[in-house]
Amino acid sequence: MNIRTMTPTPALAGDIAERAAEHADDALHAVQSGVAGLRERVPEALSRATAQAEDLARRGLERVAEAGDAARWRIKDEPVKAVLLAAALGAGALLLVQWLGRHRPSRGSERSRLFH
Repeated sequence: MNIRTMTPTPALAGDIAERAAEHADDALHAVQSGVAGLRERVPEALSRATAQAEDLARRGLERVAEAGDAARWRIKDEPVKAVLLAAALGAGALLLVQWLGRHRPSRGSERSRLFH
């Protein structure tokens, strides 16, 4: 830019365009480098996460199997107690369902109050 006339010169405009292109090129290389780094790290992270999920699932299945074995042992060892416990749990669940049903207004009653 000519300071006296404050008008841009072709040389200055070319210099500015060249610098902008260099900065854009540097930014593009930085982005490409970052993407390449992600491509290397993401599969490793997914592999670790998959291994951890498989390990958790395996341990969960082992615990379920152990609980099932313990329940079978208790049923075989004390069948009367197992039946009484199952009956008590069933009765408790039934009472809970009935109690929840009584203390929760039905949708039909709400609807009838609104339209009548």
